[in-house]
Amino acid sequence: MGNFVFYNNKTEVGREDGYFLMEKGKRDELVFHFSSDCGFDAFEFDLGVDSITHERGIMTGDLGPVQGMYWTWQSGYIDFKLEGGWKNQPVQLHLGGCQYPFRADQKVRVHCTKEQYTYSFPSFLDGDFISRLNATQSSTGWHIMSPRKEAVDWMQWLATKMTAN
Repeated sequence: MGNFVFYNNKTEVGREDGYFLMEKGKRDELVFHFSSDCGFDAFEFDLGVDSITHERGIMTGDLGPVQGMYWTWQSGYIDFKLEGGWKNQPVQLHLGGCQYPFRADQKVRVHCTKEQYTYSFPSFLDGDFISRLNATQSSTGWHIMSPRKEAVDWMQWLATKMTAN
């Protein structure tokens, strides 16, 4: 997740450039401090790494290869990774891609019902997720490990889940 911009009444009130690797159990929360005392009623961010950053090849911090989120110079960054199992089948969703037609990063815009100072994303691990898994199962389980249409479809779905609050 990266390049956050916060708004209040359609006016920018805060910005945090750069990317942040969110990993369950390691980093579950981001905290930004702005000079403005007001809250926000909307914000936007990149889910996944934008094409310009892919081309620049930033290889430090949360975008460093030691984080396990970089495929190769040709495929670029993994925008979202989920590993586990379901129905005795492996689930390996390594979603990403930085070149047409498999560019997977998504611009997410969240509109809040009132001014606020904190935001918690809804969980995407719900009945819709299970239904989507069941609908996309192959004979070997769920295995996306390179840029392709299915990765883009999953990233688009995740972006819509992040705005449903």
